Amino acid sequence: MTATPDPLLAPRLDLVEELHGHVVADPYRWLEDAADPRTTAWAAAQDEYAAALLGALPDRESFAARLGELMRSGSVGIPVWRSGRAFSTRRDPGQEHAVLRVRDLDGTQRVLVDPMALDPAGTTTLDAWSPSWEGDRIAYQVSVGGDEESQLFVLDVATGELLDGPVDRCRYSPVAWLPGGDELYYVRRLAPDQVPAGEEQFHRRVFRHRGGGGPAPPPPRPPGPRGPPPHK
Repeated sequence: MTATPDPLLAPRLDLVEELHGHVVADPYRWLEDAADPRTTAWAAAQDEYAAALLGALPDRESFAARLGELMRSGSVGIPVWRSGRAFSTRRDPGQEHAVLRVRDLDGTQRVLVDPMALDPAGTTTLDAWSPSWEGDRIAYQVSVGGDEESQLFVLDVATGELLDGPVDRCRYSPVAWLPGGDELYYVRRLAPDQVPAGEEQFHRRVFRHRGGGGPAPPPPRPPGPRGPPPHK
């Protein structure tokens, strides 16, 4: 009689490759394919096992209640100061997501970006934000459904008017403002039709964005030595 395989044990493939003169075994490569029926079945078995194990733990309900109390305490982010304005995030008790606020020169506080106002379903998150050096504009990035595929927007701080965006494919992109607040640099992936199949998450470029003009590649480096200029 053949024993039934344990669904929690991931099957090992007899897969061995020679890479640059080295023999490398990769028995679990099938788990890299999220659409593989074996992967979905194994993940479902893991979820079922974990749910049964965790659900049987003593004091689970009281622990969950206490954890909920602590999570509802709220949080305040570290402020970033720009020309007398203070930008920071804040999550009040009971709020699902932190909101981005600004304290103006006269001391009043206003909400600039509220993820729940953008998406009442609560699936939109504020990934990053960066105010200009003058404090009159702010670039912020949001993603939906936990995909972390950030879209970049530019907001007028005084009026709340949306000046630019969305600029897509800005996942994990830093932002660097140029003095004056009319231009900024950011990192963006190339469009899927410009890269080989399967490499959509790679091939990043640094772009320069002019206010209202859409993304543009950075200017070419001028010819000449890259070191410091000679002393005069």
